[in-house]
Amino acid sequence: MFPVVAWDLRKAGNPLVEYLEKDYLINPDRGTVQAWLESFKHTPVAVDIETTGDKEDGGKKDALDPFKGEIIGIAFCPRPGHALHLSGAALLRDWDLLADFMEGNHNLEWANNLFDRYFLAIKKGIRPGIRLDVQTLMHVIYSKMPKKLDFLRSAYTNEPPYKLHYKSNYKSGVWAPKDLGDLNCLDVDITRQVSIAQKPYVSDKLIEELRHEEETALDMKIRGVYIDQNRLAIHYAKLLPRLEALEKEFSSKYNASISSPKQLNHVMYTTFKLPKHDMNGRSCLMGASTCEKAIQAIGSKLGLVYLNDEDGERFEGEHQHKEFLAHILEYRGLAKIASTYCEGVFKSIQTDGRVHPGWKPTGTATRRWSCVDVPMQGVPKELRDMVRAAPGMILMGADYKGMQIMGAAVMAGDWELCELMQDPKFSIHNDVLEAIKPHYPSIKKIQAKTVVFGTFFGRTARDIAMQFHVPVKTVELWQEIFYSLRPKLKDLFEVKHPNMWKANGYVKGVDGFIMHCDKETEAKNYPVQNFETVVVKAAMKQLRAEGFNLLLNGHDQLVCEEPDDDSKDARFERFKEIMETARPDLYPKFPIDPGMGYYWNEV
Repeated sequence: MFPVVAWDLRKAGNPLVEYLEKDYLINPDRGTVQAWLESFKHTPVAVDIETTGDKEDGGKKDALDPFKGEIIGIAFCPRPGHALHLSGAALLRDWDLLADFMEGNHNLEWANNLFDRYFLAIKKGIRPGIRLDVQTLMHVIYSKMPKKLDFLRSAYTNEPPYKLHYKSNYKSGVWAPKDLGDLNCLDVDITRQVSIAQKPYVSDKLIEELRHEEETALDMKIRGVYIDQNRLAIHYAKLLPRLEALEKEFSSKYNASISSPKQLNHVMYTTFKLPKHDMNGRSCLMGASTCEKAIQAIGSKLGLVYLNDEDGERFEGEHQHKEFLAHILEYRGLAKIASTYCEGVFKSIQTDGRVHPGWKPTGTATRRWSCVDVPMQGVPKELRDMVRAAPGMILMGADYKGMQIMGAAVMAGDWELCELMQDPKFSIHNDVLEAIKPHYPSIKKIQAKTVVFGTFFGRTARDIAMQFHVPVKTVELWQEIFYSLRPKLKDLFEVKHPNMWKANGYVKGVDGFIMHCDKETEAKNYPVQNFETVVVKAAMKQLRAEGFNLLLNGHDQLVCEEPDDDSKDARFERFKEIMETARPDLYPKFPIDPGMGYYWNEV
């Protein structure tokens, strides 16, 4: 109900202008459709499709899947108050006109274009163009705000809420033609009004940059990722016995089901009387949680050190309940792999043998790419051999090595560190470890690594001290030694970025992108993540321009699927060159770790 309330409150202090007269054409004759489309072929036009499935629940889930759902309506709006909608027989009759109008048309405006255009590409075999997406523009204007069209309507227009009214008339997957037409027309009308209202806040250059990113994301979604189903099945078959053994062992030891939050809660807080924590890991008196953050916080309270690195997720230290907590962590970790990355991926495989992840170029506050539907960015390393090149193809990819450290060094002007990062043998963590040892001989590499990345992520000395159960003064010493090695980083993290945030409420990335922050820790980390994003996106843009088939974005890793022919070695050399020199204006050459093979783990 938030959009409704927001609209009411906004209009209470800002009297409404007269509503625009609605001139909506719903299923007119073919001649009218042809003349209407022709008159707006070279002007910005908002577009929206309506979809449905064929299941008993009204097809709500299948309506989101172009391999199962159907397009039941489409609407266009060139200016506020004016729209055209086609559905039913009229949609079938005039599809050739619509396809001709949309194919490659760079004047089209969308709300959630990566859904609509993907649906049209899979279902109808056309590739509509794009000028902009109002939800994407909302992200770059103010990333903290909601992006849904109903919120944008409330924020940018004088139109009252309407979706609840029409959707309440939607029964068993069947729309009344006028309801469908009016709803579809209102959606594109709102999209066009929002686009006009957003115009003062975004430059044409930014709009064009975002358009290229949306096109790349659509390429990758349509292409999909080929899955070796035999290897996926083998991984799943190995996981199940281990999960069953953990369940039986836990049940016999603690007389409770490890998969039941209610029974687990009873053992933790009633039987063992562990300190209560909520789902955010904070101490509480009531409503204690059994989630992972609560488990980690309990371990810390008991004097255990929680670690999650290349050796896996675990607790270090001694306590009578350490084994109990570790048992839960291990089970949860394996259960997530089984459900998300085995069952989830298998269910998402389409008839082409591929999964089609939903890539989002502005999926995070720092404009890093995110991945929804099929979470390919989080696939554990041990499962990556389930991703393979299609027959006749080969994978080539590269990781940017230490990109966040490199980004901080460039922004701080620490050119010595930039040069050191080019050496494969160099490790800033080892440097910090060796510098601290004379003062604190018992320090471990994981602690030195935490000091480095803790600085990058804005963690306080108290926070790190609590993790490792050492005095705060000790961690402050570690941090000072780190900063003595790299004084320019201290100026970046302790002065430049915090001062910008305190003065403005936001920080700026190297590309000028404004990132609104709620906390000083975000102000320290956001620009570093943004730097990584800027370099990766520049590499993606150049790779696409030169015809590489982008497959995966793993934040600091890119993978392409290329023909397995005589040209592959030359293409691989060019691939590496593009990755290394993605932004020569920022730094001439970025260190990468490249690879080529038939399976993702080989890359």
